[in-house]
Amino acid sequence: MYDDFPLNSKKAQEWFGLDKFTLKEKGYYLATIHRAENTDNPGRMKAIVKGLLDIQEKVIFPFIQE
Repeated sequence: MYDDFPLNSKKAQEWFGLDKFTLKEKGYYLATIHRAENTDNPGRMKAIVKGLLDIQEKVIFPFIQE
């Protein structure tokens, strides 16, 4: 995953830049929960969502609409 970051960081900034979501630097969390071991297990998914709801900062779920 880290290997992709340098290659895709400019594109990510265009799609998910702070200005698009009225975010301040270090004032949000980026969450991705797309792995099957998270989404295919209702108990695990419920625990993830509960944990995210407890966070006091904004949580962003990125997606690409094609």
